[in-house]
Amino acid sequence: MQVYFADEAFGVIPYSSFPAFRLLCEQLGFQTKWNEAESTLHLLPGLTGKTVCLAQGGSRDSLSFEKKRVEEQEILTDVKNFLASSGIHCIMSDEARTSTQTDLYIQLTVSHEPHVDVPQLIVIYDDWNVKTRKLARFLFKEFECSGIPCMSKTRVEADLTNSFLDIQCRILDENQQTEWATFRSRLAVSLASSILRYFQDREKISILSCLSPKIIYHFLELVVNPEREQQEVQDEYRLATNRLQAEVYFDYSIHVSASEKQPHLIIGNLSIKNTGTEDLYNPVIYLRVTPPESIKLRGQILPPQMTESLSIQSAMGKRGWKYLEEDWFQKVHEQGEYWIGPIDPIRIGSQEVEILNFQLSVTKPAEGNQVMVEGFVFFQEKQIHFPSNNRIIFSYLSHNTVPNHEVSKEM
Repeated sequence: MQVYFADEAFGVIPYSSFPAFRLLCEQLGFQTKWNEAESTLHLLPGLTGKTVCLAQGGSRDSLSFEKKRVEEQEILTDVKNFLASSGIHCIMSDEARTSTQTDLYIQLTVSHEPHVDVPQLIVIYDDWNVKTRKLARFLFKEFECSGIPCMSKTRVEADLTNSFLDIQCRILDENQQTEWATFRSRLAVSLASSILRYFQDREKISILSCLSPKIIYHFLELVVNPEREQQEVQDEYRLATNRLQAEVYFDYSIHVSASEKQPHLIIGNLSIKNTGTEDLYNPVIYLRVTPPESIKLRGQILPPQMTESLSIQSAMGKRGWKYLEEDWFQKVHEQGEYWIGPIDPIRIGSQEVEILNFQLSVTKPAEGNQVMVEGFVFFQEKQIHFPSNNRIIFSYLSHNTVPNHEVSKEM
């Protein structure tokens, strides 16, 4: 069965899946039309058939009528464009009233006031009318979130033909063009969002069915063409992994203490080699030591508050490494975790290597005969990470504090 959305074909579904697929689309808020003779299913936006009248309310007797008319039209046109993908039909009117029967009637009036510091809004609605009262409630919520000052008034006379809501916008006469553009955008978004909230609450539909066709196509392709979508994801993943690759590994040497009471020393480095074709930026190194009390990390790694005074200055900025967390010492003591990053941003080009030098002071654990260091490198901007190819494992022989040949490097 061929499936259409907004009169455009985008895929097919097995005929045996049609009943379930149709119910799924209706649950998500889409309107469906089934043509059995042509074996087609047409999906329509969730609010198809709803009508909203957007009217200008400026007084024709005003000296600045033309200017206010343009300002009102700009806002209402933005609102109409925001609602287009939802299926709502917007009637644009330059009259204060219209004889057309609509689901909602909204009138916008812009006035220029000499003593207004910031744009202000007054929402006038029929308190007796459930529609305008509910829409006004959504408007107040949106205006509050957008930081737009707003006052409310209720209308005494009843309008039995339309659900009538009047928005009066007061702005400063000498407002700058950039300020007006910003306010106009916030007002249009808030008004369109309130209308969508009103219909969504009334019709109990998913807002997914009110999105633009381009977004809907992408969502529905997951259902209609899952194999193609899966293949595209796999191809994209393979392409990304070919570009973004790194090899992480430990190099180190053991210095055994002659005294049983002195800790042993490991001097080494963690190398990060970019083996991909795309540059990598700002590696975050995570070292995990087990058990925490038996291993102490040393080296030129600075606490965050000391980077300004102790870091090495170069033509490329501050060089070196720092602990990323203020409470790094506590985390090491409790969890055995070191989080380390570059003092200034760094770039690792393809086939280039960045190195963290370190020293480890190792003492025999209170329980067990083995200590271990593991390494991971994260590149947060690319949302990727790489574990070290090897670990540092330091083993003690039974009844002997000297490790001798039990020091091992696992690949």
